Formats: sequence, C-alpha cells, structure tokens
Amino acid sequence: MLDFGCGWGRILRFWLKDFEADHVWGVDVQKEAVDICEGLAFPCNLKQIPSGPPVDLPADKFGLIYAFSVFSHLSPEAADAWVAEFHRILKPGGTAMLSTRPRSFIEMVGNARKMNPAPEWTKRIVHHFQDENKWLSRYNAGEFCFEPVGLGGDPSKSFYGEAVIPKDYVVKHWAGSKFRLCAFLAGDRLVEQNIIILQKK
Repeated sequence: MLDFGCGWGRILRFWLKDFEADHVWGVDVQKEAVDICEGLAFPCNLKQIPSGPPVDLPADKFGLIYAFSVFSHLSPEAADAWVAEFHRILKPGGTAMLSTRPRSFIEMVGNARKMNPAPEWTKRIVHHFQDENKWLSRYNAGEFCFEPVGLGGDPSKSFYGEAVIPKDYVVKHWAGSKFRLCAFLAGDRLVEQNIIILQKK
C-alpha cells in the first residue's frame, strides 16, 4: 500500500499495524516530512517524490493508494495528473482512497470572515473563496473549486492551495474507462473531508 502525502507519518504508522513493513510505502513532496519519518525509524519504504508525476515507481505495483488531506490542496491540473499516475501504479482492481474539502468548507470560510475577530485557526484561509455565492454555484455546477496558496508559502508552487471537489467532477473527469467510482462519502464530525474511493478497471 502507498500512503501518498504521508507527512510526518501521522497515519502511515497505523498502516504498519495491518501490513508487513516491506509492503508499506510512504511518499511526500517535502523532504522535511520524509526526513522526520526516517528519524522516527518507521520500518517501511520512504521516498521523496516530485511535485508532479511521473514518480519513480513501477506500474501495477500497489493494491491500495491512500491520500488523506492531499487532494484537498491540489489544483485541478495537479489532481488530474496524479489520478492518471495512480492508474499507472495501481494493480488491476486496486483502490485509491482520496479526500477533499466538502462544499460546506466554502460556507465555513464565509462565516469565519463575518466574525470579529476571526478564530485564530481560520486566519490562514479566510481570504479564500471571497465571492461565496459564486463558488457555491460553481460547486453546484460540478466545477473543481480551487484557490492557490503556494506550498510552504512559496507562491511559485501554485499547484497547492485549498480545493473543494464535487462528485460530478469526479464522475466526469476521473471515473469512466479507467476507474470505477465505488463511493463518494460525505464528511461528518469525525472526518471533516469527503472521501472518494476509486477502483482501477
């Protein structure tokens, strides 16, 4: 299995309870994250990857790719490219589990802007999706909603930001000849992001 965007291993470590370490891979675009995982001596495969595909991994390798809170930050171009790469490296019948911001995120950001002062934890995001009604209409129309931030504060890395991906976009752009959409699960209080489950055909 592949933990795509493993960060410091917050979730990766739990996969090690259910999979043999040799079968677990963690990858991230940020060298610092991979260094932390290595420093914690996780007994699995760790690798820094480029910010866009392809990755130096063989085709048809993984039965499961897990990406939590990654596609919630990718531009449409980056997300589409990585989904295509997942198709390459997944085994036939393999599963990709991705998460994205829910529609309510746009509303939450709008509500936070109305507070004075805005909650501390919202200060990084309150300037996004400024025209709330416009963005909600775009979401309802099945459009990929994205506002760039720049990875690590670097504006040149415009593939990174805040992303809200509707089910209709997934159906139109990702499901079809290459993937079957198994589920699009709405977030709740325990998991505040929507979960997308795709199976390679």
